[in-house]
Amino acid sequence: MAGKTEVREPYFRIDLPSGWTGGPTQVPTLWQYGSADMSECLSVSIHVATTPIPGDERAKMLDDFIATRIRAETDQAGSRDLQMSEPAKQQQGMAWVASYNGFHPESQRRFSSFTIVNGTLIANFYYEALDCSAESFEERRKNLLGSVGVAD
Repeated sequence: MAGKTEVREPYFRIDLPSGWTGGPTQVPTLWQYGSADMSECLSVSIHVATTPIPGDERAKMLDDFIATRIRAETDQAGSRDLQMSEPAKQQQGMAWVASYNGFHPESQRRFSSFTIVNGTLIANFYYEALDCSAESFEERRKNLLGSVGVAD
């Protein structure tokens, strides 16, 4: 990514486009970042486990988290015009990851959710953009979410 800002927090890291600002919020589990005109935003939520998450429970925790996110998306949209992909889920090493993308035509809002569940935490990276073409959004999504790293 040309011109980037490296963000390194205790539980995650990500490379943001140059000019983006933000950081931790008053909610201890939430970080928010955005472009200068706020037409693009990234919300990061990190839920650290108090005890290690057993390997055989990670996939179910991911399924439950994604189901909750999708219900929230549907409720927030408030219309039948919401277009959303099916979640893509896979195991990567000792972690489970899932992602889905969507578009709300009424608000011209595109969004992408990327979630990781490992032995330490559940991390969700939620990128959204307003008035952005599908091609431009996909390129930006890949650059942004492709740079994600989390604590083991």
